[in-house]
Amino acid sequence: MCPSCSVITQTNHACGHQVRRYLCKSKFCLFFKHNAEDFHMVTFVYKKDSEFICEHCEFRARAQDLGLRGAERQEYIRSEYEKSNEAWGIEKARKAIAAAEKSQKSVDSAKIAELNKLARTQVKWYLKERCSSTNDKALLLRTIFQVPEIIDRKALVECFGSYVVYDQKAKIWKGLPSKDRGILTSIARRAGMTKALEKGFNMEKPIDME
Repeated sequence: MCPSCSVITQTNHACGHQVRRYLCKSKFCLFFKHNAEDFHMVTFVYKKDSEFICEHCEFRARAQDLGLRGAERQEYIRSEYEKSNEAWGIEKARKAIAAAEKSQKSVDSAKIAELNKLARTQVKWYLKERCSSTNDKALLLRTIFQVPEIIDRKALVECFGSYVVYDQKAKIWKGLPSKDRGILTSIARRAGMTKALEKGFNMEKPIDME
């Protein structure tokens, strides 16, 4: 887990409120190891409104049930909401997003090249040491699709594709079960990166292989 890279959930509630909450530290950090102020990112996970209640609207409903009116009603909603898990999660998400955006400013070309190389190295390492399950591979690919714009996303997807079909420990091509390949291709299709992923799958040897 990375202490600086955060996972943020976004829920578009039926009431019209869009809520971003802090969920957890990121399992995959493509720029590891870094300090809190160094270049890093947050990733977003979209959740259905059935998975989270809108706590602000819940307190409004409670105030109505209690028969509160006017200033008393507003004060009740404000004080109760301030103590809620949603308010805590929103504030922590706000700080995490602000810190990540600040870390991505004023990055020169030399640093960008360094970050791109580091990201490829991390993808390679994670696929060797931390991605034994299909879910882990899918999560890593989703993380790649959310890298900041200065990172060459297409090249990173190709790198992922070239290593996910390769056994780095045995140093042999292993391919992918059709189910796993279908899941990863579906994720890539939604991001408009199917060709990049397929190009990686079909490479004779992984990118940057030593």
